[in-house]
Amino acid sequence: KILFSWELPRGWVSWLVSVSMLCLVLVVFFIYPVQFRSTESRLDRRILRWLPAVFLPLLLLMSIGIVRRISDYGITVVRLYLVLFNAWCYLVCIGLIVCKSRRIKWIPLSFIVLLLLASVGPQNFTSVTRRTLLRQIRREVNAGFPGVVFPLDSVAYDSLMTSGDSAFVSAVDSRMEYVSGNFPAE
Repeated sequence: KILFSWELPRGWVSWLVSVSMLCLVLVVFFIYPVQFRSTESRLDRRILRWLPAVFLPLLLLMSIGIVRRISDYGITVVRLYLVLFNAWCYLVCIGLIVCKSRRIKWIPLSFIVLLLLASVGPQNFTSVTRRTLLRQIRREVNAGFPGVVFPLDSVAYDSLMTSGDSAFVSAVDSRMEYVSGNFPAE
């Protein structure tokens, strides 16, 4: 449908590709022991060999949807985890193609390692998102209203939201709402 109408679908792409990727990993794990039997079927071998290659266009579609979502609405913690998951899916598919599905122990291990790296330490996605959004808010507010002192109280915030143009108000307000909802101390 995408190729015929030349239009990206609206929503649900990441969910559908993620569930499909989970199904791919499950199929690989269920078929994996069969390939070491002497009675292995050619169909099983073909599935293990070509199924990851079939998923690469879906992952590309997911990547396009993620980039578009971030460029339209900005960065969030969930979107960063989605970017990481998308990169892990590429790693799994390309790894399965290269190693011809002979080794699969690395799949859950790589997922756990990447999840820990993204969640623990000073580089975790929550602090990266917080720093990025606060930097964007300060830059936009200082560009539109030089001399504003941070942190803003509710009176200063209300005066900013009533005195700016609609594009400025919309961009800053959505970021401020996300920051205040997820990082109330900031």
